[in-house]
Amino acid sequence: MNEVLKNWIEIKLEKICSRITKGGTPTTYGYAFQKEGINFIKVENLNKGTVDLRSISDFISQEAHDFQKKSQLQEGDLLFSIAGTIGETCIVKKEILPANTNQALAIIQGFHKVLTPNFLKFQLDSFVARKVTSKARGGAMNNVSLGDLKNLDVLIPPVPEQRAIVAKIEQLFSELDNGIANLKAAKDKLEIYRQAVLKKAFEGELTKEWRIKQKKEIKLEFIGFGDLCKFTQGIQVPIPNQSEVQKKGQVRFLRIIDFTQGNEPPRFIDNPGERYLVNSSDIALVRYGTVGFVCTGKEGAIANNLFKVAPDERLINPYLIHFLNSHLFKSHLKPKGATMQALSFGLIKPIPIPVFEIDEQKQIVQEIESRLSVCDNILANIEEGLEKSEALRQSILKQAFEGKLLSGEELEACRQEPDWEPAEKLLERVKNQKEVTA
Repeated sequence: MNEVLKNWIEIKLEKICSRITKGGTPTTYGYAFQKEGINFIKVENLNKGTVDLRSISDFISQEAHDFQKKSQLQEGDLLFSIAGTIGETCIVKKEILPANTNQALAIIQGFHKVLTPNFLKFQLDSFVARKVTSKARGGAMNNVSLGDLKNLDVLIPPVPEQRAIVAKIEQLFSELDNGIANLKAAKDKLEIYRQAVLKKAFEGELTKEWRIKQKKEIKLEFIGFGDLCKFTQGIQVPIPNQSEVQKKGQVRFLRIIDFTQGNEPPRFIDNPGERYLVNSSDIALVRYGTVGFVCTGKEGAIANNLFKVAPDERLINPYLIHFLNSHLFKSHLKPKGATMQALSFGLIKPIPIPVFEIDEQKQIVQEIESRLSVCDNILANIEEGLEKSEALRQSILKQAFEGKLLSGEELEACRQEPDWEPAEKLLERVKNQKEVTA
């Protein structure tokens, strides 16, 4: 065993808490939500370990707050989401009080004599949270029970070590967050560069020298999208008619998620006919949801929330794809709809497309891709860096709860603190104090 862990103890969470409970819904008991009053906290109000007061839209009366006594929040409580988005955590701060909560949030109280709030929070954020998530059960709304939470094994180091570990995690996370912010800033700059390249391309700026060498005058006209392309809406197929395993005669059923998430399991349907089929070089455009997203590179039948876009002989596909990915096109998109914003044929047909002669279109594509290939390589490195950052975050937490995060010097400094004692003695002392109080 790691020498450090000899002074630690693993114990069930309920053994060190005065109470682990959850909230309730006031409307169930006849109390209506209000536009002002006592803060009513929901999972969606938790943001990066804190409560975002600006996001609170529901409030309750003092009477409802008094009625839901068991879910009244206290300073220092730890909230843990047990339904919906499982594993969100938050330490209750004084500034959000008075406050109450619903049944999607577990309230963990009375652990402070043996665990600092942030040390427990980081445990719940790491491997403990993953253990809970693995026990999630339910249909569309995953959830865990209070029993699952009460039976979690948590680690208790000496209190000075808890403080030092929390400080070290926060320092390393701060450095990591700065690195992530820099990567995201670089990503934003790449997108600005990408759009600048596309803007110049469709203004004819990138092919100036080419035209001079070819002794050509610029030939550019703006033609409506609908006059250049044929649009076909995809097909609607009920889920029971979609197969997870391809059967004879079936084709891939292409949904938006198949283009936006490469790891999504495929679905297959009976061949609906040529009208709805696309090949890897064809273009599809998202009608609603991620409006205007350009889908290419797959073969199959497109779903009804996609348009198949087929240009006539005046446009080549690669040229059109680059234009559809530019702000010059997206700035014209004005989706409409009360419940869901959507694009109709009528909305996109008038959008003007810059049309050069075919030879210049080919040259424009070449100029764009020679510049954006470098951009794509840098972006791939940035995405890899972001993935590694998240892995590093988990690695830091793993080391922390294996007793490997603090150096020998840092551990020795902890042992010189006046309140240092092995966790076993700490628990025994707290137990004795409770017995005396009782």
